[in-house]
Amino acid sequence: MSTLSRKKGVLGKLAYPFHILNVLLNQFIFSVEIPSSTKIGQGLIIYHPYAIVIHGGVTIGDNFSIRQSTTIGSAAGLEIITTAIGDNVSVGAGAIIIGDDIVIGDNVTIGAGTVVTKSIESNLTVVGSGFRILKDKSEE
Repeated sequence: MSTLSRKKGVLGKLAYPFHILNVLLNQFIFSVEIPSSTKIGQGLIIYHPYAIVIHGGVTIGDNFSIRQSTTIGSAAGLEIITTAIGDNVSVGAGAIIIGDDIVIGDNVTIGAGTVVTKSIESNLTVVGSGFRILKDKSEE
């Protein structure tokens, strides 16, 4: 509905109240901030939807799962960032992905509490602050 509210004309005007309701429910009740400008593929799963912030400039692929207290944003508070997250990515509770040009590949698992400040190649499991590679899924 929030996508429709950005359209001009009658359809956009009809969808606008639903957009406001969506913002009120998500931001004020669940503390989840995912702007309508965020591009998200199919299959989004939000486990324990509380205290999640995703920057509006982030592009997320299909089958993305995210858990509570997670932030995906800009390091310098920039309005325009080019962070891209691939398909089949899972982000653990309390993880922070912060930076302006980060690319996270496909089939990546980011552990709980992990701080990501640089790009991650596909098929990896990463954990820790500044992250270390725990498992390379491509070697299986």
